[in-house]
Formats: sequence, C-alpha cells, structure tokens
Amino acid sequence: MKKGFIIFILAIVVLLSMTCSVFAWDVPSHVKIGLYFEKTAVTSIEIESETGFQIGYESNNQFYGFFNKPDVKKYLVRKDSYYADSGSGVVEYNPGASDIPAGAKYGPYHVQIGPGYGSYEEVMQQVNMLNQYGIKPFPAVINGLFYVWTGCYASAEEANNAMVQAQAALGGPACTVIEPSSTRIQALAEGTDIGFIFDDRINYLNMQPMETAAVPIIYIHKKPYRGGVEFKRLNGSDMTVINRVELEQYLYAVLPREMGADWPMEALKAQAVAARTYTVLNMDKYKKYGFNLCDTTLSQVYGGYRSEQPACTQAVEETRGKILTYEGKPANVYYFSSSGGHTEDVKNVWGSSIPYLKGVEDPYEPTEKSGKGFWTVEMAPQQISEALKAKGYNVGDVLSVSAIEYSEAGSVIKLKICGTSGEVILEREEPRKVFGFNVLNSQKFTVITDSSFYIINSNGESPVAASGSQLKLLSASGISSSNVLSNQIVVKGADADKCYPMVPQKFIFQGKGWGHSVGMSQWGARGMAEAGFTYEQILTHYFTGTKVE
Repeated sequence: MKKGFIIFILAIVVLLSMTCSVFAWDVPSHVKIGLYFEKTAVTSIEIESETGFQIGYESNNQFYGFFNKPDVKKYLVRKDSYYADSGSGVVEYNPGASDIPAGAKYGPYHVQIGPGYGSYEEVMQQVNMLNQYGIKPFPAVINGLFYVWTGCYASAEEANNAMVQAQAALGGPACTVIEPSSTRIQALAEGTDIGFIFDDRINYLNMQPMETAAVPIIYIHKKPYRGGVEFKRLNGSDMTVINRVELEQYLYAVLPREMGADWPMEALKAQAVAARTYTVLNMDKYKKYGFNLCDTTLSQVYGGYRSEQPACTQAVEETRGKILTYEGKPANVYYFSSSGGHTEDVKNVWGSSIPYLKGVEDPYEPTEKSGKGFWTVEMAPQQISEALKAKGYNVGDVLSVSAIEYSEAGSVIKLKICGTSGEVILEREEPRKVFGFNVLNSQKFTVITDSSFYIINSNGESPVAASGSQLKLLSASGISSSNVLSNQIVVKGADADKCYPMVPQKFIFQGKGWGHSVGMSQWGARGMAEAGFTYEQILTHYFTGTKVE
C-alpha cells in the first residue's frame, strides 16, 4: 500500500512538473509589430478611425486610457519639433541649418499655464475656461500628469513674450516657458489644431479605435489594422510606429502573406502553428526598439486587416493557442518556400546544431506546381568581382567559380572563387549573402560556364567538367598554365570544331528550391496536406521529435 501510494504521489509530481513547463510558455495575448522604425521612422503620420479614439498607454499588456475622443476621426501625429509652413506644405527644419525654409514657423517651445492636474476632466475645465480669453490652450500629458499649455513657438524669445502676455491677460495662475524635448509628440486633431501633446519617460503614446464597431479598425497611413497604434520617439530621432494587436488577430494577417488562402486547410493549420511558435519564441527580437516583431520577411510578413482571408482566419482559430514544442519548450521554427526535394540540416546553413532541425526527404513537394523548383542565374565575371568587393573580398579578375563541397541534401557548403589576385572560399549561406538572396534562391546549385566542357581520362572514368582556365599547356619549354585572358581553346569533334574561352565570360548557376531550406517547406506542406496528412503530421515530419501542444 505504501509503495503504491508513493508511486502515485511521484506520478502526480511528474505530471505537475510537466504541466508547469508547458504553462511557463503560455502564448501571450498581444504582440507589438514595428511598422516604421530605424531608417523608416517618420516625422509625422496620419491615423484615422471611423469610431473615434481612446487615448492612453499600455503597461503589462493592459491598456490604460487617459481620455476618449469619439468625435475626432483623424489625427496627424508628429514630433514636437520645428516646422515651416510655406502655404504649399509643412516641412520640418533644423533651426541651426543655413537653408531654413520660408514660411510661418512653429516650434517646440510652449507656455504652461498653472499647475499640473490629476485627470483629463480637471485639465479640460481649465482649457475650456481659458478659451474665453482667446489663448487657444490645449492639454499636455507629461509623465502621467495633465497640464494646460498654449502655443508652438520657434524660439525661447517668442515663448517668453507669449508668457508675459498670457500672464498679463490672466492675472492669476503662474505661467512657465516649456523648453524643447527630444521625446515629445504632438497630436493635431483633424490635422489642424493641436489636440494634445504627450511625453513620458516610461510609457508610449497609445491610440486605439473606440470599440463601437464589430471590428474596430485603425488606419495607419491609410492602411487598415486591427488593434491600436503606439508611438515611440527615441531620444533625438524620428518616430517609431507600432501596431499593438491581439496575437491571434496578428496571425490572421500573417497567414495570407506566407501561404495561399486557397491551399489545403491542413497546410494552413501547419503554417498557423509554425507562425505562432515563431512569434512566441521571438518576442524579444526588437526589444531595444520597444516592439516584438516587424512586418517584413525579417520577421514574418504581416499585411494588416486588408490581407485577411476567411480560410486563413479559420486555420488560426482551429489551432488557437497551439505551438510546436521540443522537450517542453517552444521549438525554433523556420519555414521557407521550396526545398527542391530535401530539407537541410541547420548546421549547413547557419552553423548551429539543433536536434529537430535536421534535413529530411521532401517527397510530396509538388515541384511542377510551385514554379520555384528549378532556377537559373547568369553572372559575368565582373558582376562576381564587384559583389565580392562589396563584401570585403578582392580576388581581382574572376577566373573560376566552383562548388568544392556539398551536403547530403545537395546544398553547396563551400564555393571556391579564384581570380588573378587570389581566391576565396565562401561557406554555407555566405554565397547567398554575397550575391543576394534574391539572386541565388537557395544553396542547392551547380555552376557551369561558357568555357565548360567534359573530359574522359585514359581510364575511361565518368566525364568531369573542366574549363580552359584549368588546363595546362605542354610545349617545348615545358608545362604552363592556360589562364591567358585573350586565348581560346578549340575542341575538335566528329562533326565540327568548337571554341571555348580560356577564361569564362559567363557563370551559370543552375539551382533548385527557394529559401534557406531549414525546417518546413511550405510547398512540401501543401503536398503532404493534399496527400491526406494532418497538420500535426506535417509539422512533426519537418521538425523531428517535436510535439504540437
């Protein structure tokens, strides 16, 4: 009895520990997608909502509202900076520059009237009262407190003059000049008058559509999105614009961009689980910018509300919350378009070793349907030389390009390029980085040239490819290399002679597959679904030893 009881207790402990390990990786409720950041950060951006706006901030996945504006349908959100209005358009300018544009000037100096207030209602009482004096005040939300501000002045002198005039007109509350801030943001209601100004050391400005519609939508630069939009102005920079959206709704708009909506449902479900797992495991990818993922192929392609398709939404909902795990933790899930018949071991692409990212046969991939099964790219020696130089390699004039090592799956592991000034060996994915991922569509390729011919040796072995630059010349003076750029070699045949340049003038990359070949082939998933496999079987085929949980 005691032994049985102890075994029973141990079983419960093991079960609880397994449960805890799964719950430790709960799928987050929301995700933040960077739409404009770094080089694409913006000075200003227009946002719209047919239902009006909730204004506030987000903390720990909870939205906290400052105030609502159901009557305002459009805001122009911009940096609190220096602007010139020539009548034909408003442009930002640098006051220290020599080429300051003409027109009326506006700037980041303001005048504060009175103290701070604890609520929007309190500050708006003051704003409405001061409107009677013709001062044009507006609310400012600064580090969680509310203030009455007025004016956008281009210099401290202008702001001081305005402060003196306001003080004289009001005769009561103290007035203060507000200096420029490199993190402050303006929101102009309907694009004309300032609706409010926001600045916070910790939180970002968050604007959401009022939830009075069946599907609340916010338009960011005329493009519709679910959820809300956050604005973060890094110190001294343009604005980072972030779409904060429920994770499952984010996936609604990822699937149609990553896989065709008319594909089999089981393939769509496999893609949904893969995309969700990728999201869970990469929540910190852009942490330094204040969001989780971006909307391009650098993360997952995300098209917003306009890209949603019913079949893809169904696939997301029927797999809601499910991710791919390995030993109780989210798996590193990668996917790509087409494998060319065999996926690749991650060590042959990125150099790491992950037990469930091994190459597997991909027999169901419908190469004839994908349009991406086979490809050919031609490059001249000068193109290759210039691409190498751009990456810091200088081999001079290119004489030969040859794959000297392949993986079991058929990927080039080492590509040797010889030139008049030296040689370089590009390993694993480096050739695609050098020549462009949109040039070499995969690592599965062979290289032939316009000087390539085949030689059968005296032992009658299988023909091997050769080129003029690899031959040696036997003359009275001895053996010499044949890499004279102007020479040609003539091969006599039964029917006719054929000339080959001693040095290739054209390198032809003949390849198959599309993408990095690690993980799940999307076209292979389609083929498996058409053959009757479930989405769980598809995923566990490509990711050996994993589980869908």
